[in-house]
Amino acid sequence: MENKFPESKLSENEQTILGVLYSVELNPKDSETNEYFIGEKRIKLNVEGILSVSKHRIGEDIDLLSSILETLLTKNLINISNKIYSLTEVGSKIGKKIKSKWFSEFYDKLLLRCAKSQAYAKFCELVYGENLVQFNVIDVQQLNMMLEKLELNSNDEVLDLGCGLGKITEYLADKTGASITGIDFSQKSIQYAKMNTKGSEKLRFEVQDINELNYPSNTFDAIIALDVLYWVDDLEPVIKTLKDILKPNGRMGIFYVQFQNQENLTEPLESENTKLAKFLDQNNYTYEVEDISQKAVEIWERKIAVGKDLRAQFLSEGNQDIIDTRVAGGLDVIKKFETKQQKRYFFYVKNK
Repeated sequence: MENKFPESKLSENEQTILGVLYSVELNPKDSETNEYFIGEKRIKLNVEGILSVSKHRIGEDIDLLSSILETLLTKNLINISNKIYSLTEVGSKIGKKIKSKWFSEFYDKLLLRCAKSQAYAKFCELVYGENLVQFNVIDVQQLNMMLEKLELNSNDEVLDLGCGLGKITEYLADKTGASITGIDFSQKSIQYAKMNTKGSEKLRFEVQDINELNYPSNTFDAIIALDVLYWVDDLEPVIKTLKDILKPNGRMGIFYVQFQNQENLTEPLESENTKLAKFLDQNNYTYEVEDISQKAVEIWERKIAVGKDLRAQFLSEGNQDIIDTRVAGGLDVIKKFETKQQKRYFFYVKNK
């Protein structure tokens, strides 16, 4: 029986290693070699592998890695077999919290910088058609396409999953008159959204984790998920929860990407074989699907071109890292579409 170990009793380095192990274990794994696929790299969770993915976070304390692992073994937070480490159930729960904290801190800083940047405002206008501080590939045309499908009106209660700074949420409420609740795990993003929409009777913003939604049954007429569901820890229970909180005949608009690894081409990419479609079928939803992969490529190409044109403005603000990361990341994403490693879909879903 595993011990319940309070996170507060762990050192910063111990928490860091649990977060790193959790992050690695989320990736596809070759069961024969015990190697995880992380981008183009293959990582085995032996001491050498953990060292390679931990040193940027632990820094000078990396020499203490062996003793940290020994301590975590003693506390029953990790296991070891044939020199390969893995998280216990309790260790995994703590690792998840640490990873969520890192992710939140990173995007808090990044999104707030983007919201304050005049260069990023211009970038969004030119790429997406309007500055909603977008950080995805959903332009105004795609948002309006989703609204046509959902047919939202002033009587609808809507849930926006992963709303970020809430600018898109605000746009959707203004266009439809619907009452929208935006949720995000980032406290600073939600704080920004609340301040930016202060006084609005149609908008609410709450800190919530999509993996642990807490709403009564039959609460919402519609749910929207703009590029968030492929980031959840376990999609199956989330889809079940969404069905419960969605009213009968309620609808959902979901932008979703299906991935597969170039070295492990096993996951099907066609819409009917995606993880999302599988769980929608299991939960008795009906849905229509549109392949919008080419649209995603076009948006990325536009982001790269506009980013290069505006780089001097980003540089003058001290924000050149924002656009350089976008451009470099875009080239990688386009390559993945071209090599059939991912496809992008819009799902219009109805609850029976």
